[in-house]
Amino acid sequence: SSHIIQYESPTWFYMFTDGFQDQFGGPNDRKYMIKRLKELLLDIHYKPMQEQHDILKKEIEDWMIDSHQTDDILLACIKL
Repeated sequence: SSHIIQYESPTWFYMFTDGFQDQFGGPNDRKYMIKRLKELLLDIHYKPMQEQHDILKKEIEDWMIDSHQTDDILLACIKL
């Protein structure tokens, strides 16, 4: 089926698997969690795409510094 979404420009659409928010790490070896990911995306959405990529990559690497990656991590953004 088709859906029409009204938006104002500029708008950012983020799509992601559960890999980022389900990744264990941090000081207590807990999951990253969706709330933290949403807050991070809200903090960086206005930055250039390459800078967002660099921030997200550093964030997840720092988060899982003492943990191994438990799942695939996919996060895509489209700016309209």
